[in-house]
Amino acid sequence: MKKSSSIFLAMLLSVSIPLSACSKKDTDDSVGAVAVQSTYNTLKVMQTAEFPALGQRLDVCMAKGETEGGQLIVTPEKDVKSVSLSVSDLRLKTDESVVFSKENIQVYFQKYLHITDKTNDNENYPVGYTPDMLLPQEQAVAYGENTVGAKKNQGLTVEFTTTAETVAGEYTGTFSLVADGQSYAIPVTLQVYDITLDGVNGMTCMCTGNGVYSMTGEYDTTSAMYETYFETSMNEYKFMLEYVPNSLNPVAMADTVVKYWDNPNFTSYNIPTRTYSSGDMDLANTIMPGELYEYFRALMVKSTSDMLLLDKAYIYLKFLDEVKPARYKYVGEAVDDVYEIADKVYDDLVKDGFFDEHSEEERLAFEKSIKNVPILLTADITQVDSLGSNVNSYCVRIDGVHTSVNRDVYDEVEKTNSERGGETWFYTCEQPRYPMPTHHIDDALLPSRVMRWMQMDYGWEGYLYWATFSYTLWTGSQTVVVDPYEDPQRFPGVNGDGYLAYPGKKYGVNSFLPSLRLTTFRDGQEDYDLLRYFENLLREKANAYGAEQVDASLYLQDFYDKLYLGTVCTLEDCGVFESVRKDLFELITKHQSPTKFLLTSKTEGKTAQSEIYLADGYALELNGEAQTGVACTGGTRYTLVQDLNENAKISIQILKDGKVVESHVFTVGNKTEQIALNETTNALYVSETSEISYQDGNANVTLKSYGEAGSKDILFLNPTVGISASALGDAKLGDLEKIELDITNATDETFTVSIRFKVSASSYKLISYELQAGETKRICIDKLYAYKEEFSRLNQATFEIYTDNVFADEQGNYVKYPDRKLILSNVYYTYKGE
Repeated sequence: MKKSSSIFLAMLLSVSIPLSACSKKDTDDSVGAVAVQSTYNTLKVMQTAEFPALGQRLDVCMAKGETEGGQLIVTPEKDVKSVSLSVSDLRLKTDESVVFSKENIQVYFQKYLHITDKTNDNENYPVGYTPDMLLPQEQAVAYGENTVGAKKNQGLTVEFTTTAETVAGEYTGTFSLVADGQSYAIPVTLQVYDITLDGVNGMTCMCTGNGVYSMTGEYDTTSAMYETYFETSMNEYKFMLEYVPNSLNPVAMADTVVKYWDNPNFTSYNIPTRTYSSGDMDLANTIMPGELYEYFRALMVKSTSDMLLLDKAYIYLKFLDEVKPARYKYVGEAVDDVYEIADKVYDDLVKDGFFDEHSEEERLAFEKSIKNVPILLTADITQVDSLGSNVNSYCVRIDGVHTSVNRDVYDEVEKTNSERGGETWFYTCEQPRYPMPTHHIDDALLPSRVMRWMQMDYGWEGYLYWATFSYTLWTGSQTVVVDPYEDPQRFPGVNGDGYLAYPGKKYGVNSFLPSLRLTTFRDGQEDYDLLRYFENLLREKANAYGAEQVDASLYLQDFYDKLYLGTVCTLEDCGVFESVRKDLFELITKHQSPTKFLLTSKTEGKTAQSEIYLADGYALELNGEAQTGVACTGGTRYTLVQDLNENAKISIQILKDGKVVESHVFTVGNKTEQIALNETTNALYVSETSEISYQDGNANVTLKSYGEAGSKDILFLNPTVGISASALGDAKLGDLEKIELDITNATDETFTVSIRFKVSASSYKLISYELQAGETKRICIDKLYAYKEEFSRLNQATFEIYTDNVFADEQGNYVKYPDRKLILSNVYYTYKGE
């Protein structure tokens, strides 16, 4: 991860801008030169820093139904008493009668916080005057906060909002920036793609930080103000506060959910769970069942067959937040309590005849809705061994899923709890710190936007953030009133955590004022919506053809690889992100073509099999050769089987009437080798006393405990079978995409195997698997090359499967385990792609 430490400075310093080189209008001596330059909207420009300049113009591209911003930086040679940007209508380039109204354009002045104390562990981002709050230009002018000091940067954020009715195409026009009476023309180009985002995807739990209603720092903390905050968050910034308004009363809460149900931005809400107020720990960690029963019942009763209110619900076990070992036992009890209460509500409704007027299919849908409410618990990877599937839905801190094996652990728990609403969410807070994504003020914006691409890639259902509107400082022992506009901390030692917005009342705004970090979060949500739009487009085509469901990552993986590794944003400049986003627009546009092109592919062993689907009336060439397909529902299907002796690439050309109308290029599989398991290859090795033999291409392994009884070393020994370095030929583990193999438990007892990298006395544990008697498990350790960041000796290491050596009996004596027998088969390794 250390190579990412230069991300911010690279973005900030990659282009130096001497003022004399900037475009400007001739001015008199009283005003002096004023540099006006745009830069990336994902870049946070310090008040006195140089930055990459993109010219005296604005260029923005976006879909329908989203808000996207551009950024202008004004830097005068002398003090400027008044700066303002006058916006105008934009006109469609191909038809000037079509107008993008200036009413859909909002200008904000960036306000600067003076950061003097660094967030702990992040020394890569400088201190100084850092932009954060966004003040609408009309307020900035009215309150005299549109001045700019000599040789200081003043950022202006210009946001464009489209709707489903916006006509797609390229719009142009000119804005006018006025500095102390001098005008500067700002040419504007707005590209609107014919892609309509018609709602928000995924779930969010954005806590206020001060209970159900209180936003300490506002002059008005009534339920009416909370409702304003809630609706502004949902409609303008596309995130959901934890509780809907009126959540203190079950029936009123259900009515409120009904009120918002058809809003396409309304995606999720928390059902309150309270515990008994008692000094008795057992009671203090026990859900009040009667209250939760009333919430479940009210939400069911207010539901209809086409409006199942619990489909958007979750339960966040806040009283067990980041639970410590002393309270582990309450986790399973709390989850079981929720299950029991939900089941009782359903059973009582059956007895009461609630479903008598419903069909059997509708009754089953109601039952699923109440028995599939996700129950969230924030917990890290170190707690999974203890808590396991007792947790219904893990909400994991994003650094806990940096590696593929950790993500696999959570995926397994989600599958285990799939019949009871099991999901995987993620969160950020004071931790993690750079280079992981954060919402901290003294950090770059880009990683927090890119983390929503990670969400799509890794299949996480929701995001949780504590807290969004903390306007006071929590010292660790008490709440202290601070100036929320000047003090960057709400928790000691970290700048920006706990708030993404500012109170609006100071400036006469009857809601909150956004920050750059909040608009970045919204923009990330809209990127996620774009990715989901593309996924849904693929699914629609797959359904039309009767094809297997496709994996969107086949089309998107190249994008992901350019943006991050694991959960670390690896970009060196914001321009890469802008190009990736434009490429996503172009990809979606291409897949909306009448060819209805679709590719599905799967690899097994050393073979990649691809299926290509086209609408009727089109022909196909693969790698320059004409293809003959077979008719399928809605079109034609073509099949291509490729050996993975080398990377399997497909060059696709789609023809109509003999002319190429569309082209695609894919890599559907990387070079793969099989490790031969026999006596002559010597591909495997075992630890002392353990045994290995070969039969029919499989390896029969007996792992035997060893060491001298009573020796301390016996605790640290591990019966092991490993893959010899020579079995990989010239490759090293750091060269590989993945290793996969089948492991069979050949005994009548359940036992656990673990996997690690090992070199000399150094090792890195990856993951453990419990194998039932006779069970065969397919093990795939993906993105091996990424572990170089975690284990620096990866290229000298071997890949090992091991078990514990001893266990403690009832008397505390260490006893060797009985022999554990494994069968290893179908061992493959795949090289990292280009």
